[in-house]
Amino acid sequence: MLSRPPVILSLAVEMLSFDASQSWCFTRLLSVAVGDLVPIDDSVWQLYLRLRIIMDIVLAPTVSDPDVELLSVTIS
Repeated sequence: MLSRPPVILSLAVEMLSFDASQSWCFTRLLSVAVGDLVPIDDSVWQLYLRLRIIMDIVLAPTVSDPDVELLSVTIS
């Protein structure tokens, strides 16, 4: 199975129905798709970027000591 988000036909739904791998893929690609359209100082966007850092570290195949430190700082 490929890791790719499902086709989004409408944003009128309250929740998008993704499985775990599709959610991960969507989260990774969202910044590429809309990042240049969002003001950098937007608080929700900043929260998303922190979530991306956390997910990248937690879901990485290997984690180094500096990664653990970055994770700790990002979460706090």
